[in-house]
Amino acid sequence: MGYEVNRPEGTFYIFMKTPIADDIAFIRLLAREGVLAVPGAGFGRTGYMRLSLTVPHDMIERSFAGFAAALAACK
Repeated sequence: MGYEVNRPEGTFYIFMKTPIADDIAFIRLLAREGVLAVPGAGFGRTGYMRLSLTVPHDMIERSFAGFAAALAACK
């Protein structure tokens, strides 16, 4: 899809690089698409977002359209 992410090593969340430098602004775009994420700035990782992997698999799959729409809004 175009996002940069590293495979987590034993954790139940991931930090994914946001496509724009302002992670808070990007989180707002995601929220408009119905996707909840946490800005990385709150964890000392500006330019990233934190996503939980503890939700049901089908919820993750349903979020793909929102991630695609938010990414397209940045271009």
